[in-house]
Amino acid sequence: MPRQRRVFSAESRAKAVLEVPRGERRLAEIVTEPQIQPNLLRAWKADFLENASMVLGRNRDEDQRARLESERREKEA
Repeated sequence: MPRQRRVFSAESRAKAVLEVPRGERRLAEIVTEPQIQPNLLRAWKADFLENASMVLGRNRDEDQRARLESERREKEA
């Protein structure tokens, strides 16, 4: 019988990834509780770091758009 793949929510993946840099627990300890394969956690971490700039850049762009929209409304008033 084929083994069914486990699915982890984005929230649980982020929680596990964010525990790594804290250094409070070793990687081996982090993966045992939710039974994550260490290589899977490493892949999540790499993906997280690769895409972090998109998240931070998006927030800056949204802030700039909101600021410009606010300035436009003030000029119209």
